Amino acid sequence: MPETPDLRQRYADALSRSLTSPQRGMADHLDAVMAVRDDELARLRREVAYVAETGERWRQLWERVDQERSDAVVRAEQDTAANARVRAKHVPFQRGDDAFCDECSVSHESGVRRYVLVPFPCDTIAALDQPAAVSEEQAGGGNG
Repeated sequence: MPETPDLRQRYADALSRSLTSPQRGMADHLDAVMAVRDDELARLRREVAYVAETGERWRQLWERVDQERSDAVVRAEQDTAANARVRAKHVPFQRGDDAFCDECSVSHESGVRRYVLVPFPCDTIAALDQPAAVSEEQAGGGNG
């Protein structure tokens, strides 16, 4: 990593302060410069640790987002399968010009056989065909 002008200036200032003292030797001058280097290394280590910590937080966030996406895909597939199973039971049958729901139109045994004919689409199919209601939380209006 190349030295920045600021770091060079800090080295020069440390060496200049050391050289102004007449009783210091070469080792003292080097120690002054090395102290600047040690400070810079400590600063860089803190910066690297911060970047690593931030990267880890992002990784964990993306991991959670990916898991939530996977869970949403599974729920959507389950919902689609459940919807298909319900629709397979609630199918229309014709009686003259009218259509009735085969699942909802049942016969009751009470001495006399009678049928309750439920027009198609029945309430179940009508409910499945309605757009999904959006909760306040999904719309961003929740209190949380």
